[in-house]
Amino acid sequence: MAARIEAVTVSTPAGTAIATPQVTNLPPSEEIVTILEIVIPGGHVGLTGIKIFYGNDQVLPWRGSDWIIANDEKLEWEIEGLPTGSAWKAQTYNTDAYAHSHYLRFHVDDLPDPIPAPQLALANIVGASLPTEIEPTQPTEGM
Repeated sequence: MAARIEAVTVSTPAGTAIATPQVTNLPPSEEIVTILEIVIPGGHVGLTGIKIFYGNDQVLPWRGSDWIIANDEKLEWEIEGLPTGSAWKAQTYNTDAYAHSHYLRFHVDDLPDPIPAPQLALANIVGASLPTEIEPTQPTEGM
C-alpha cells in the first residue's frame, strides 16, 4: 500500500482542440509513483481525451498518438520503473461545448533513505600507508 495519495483535478475548457491540447503540470515530485488512477465521469462521451507524460515521454497510453478516451470509468495502472521528480504532465483535449474534468490519483511512496557511504580505514586506502622498508624477495628456482 502506498504511503499516501496525491489527488489532482485536470479541468479542460470547452473547445480545446486535439491539435492544441492543454498541458497541465502534475504534483508528484520526489516520490515513487506506484499506481495512477484516472477517474473520467459520465458526460465525456468520447469528446475528451487525456495522455500522461513524464518529461517529454508519453507513458499512458504507452507512447504513440493514442489518447485515453472513456466515459463514466475509473481506470488504474500499476507504475514501475519510472524515474522520480517533478516532470509529470497531462495533455487533455475537449471538443464538447462544456468544460470537463479528469480526476487523477497518484499513489506514492517516499524515496528510501540514501545508503551511507562505507567508512574506510586509512590503511585500506591505496598508498596511504607504505612500509618503510621493503624486503627483497628471493628468486624462485628455475628463474
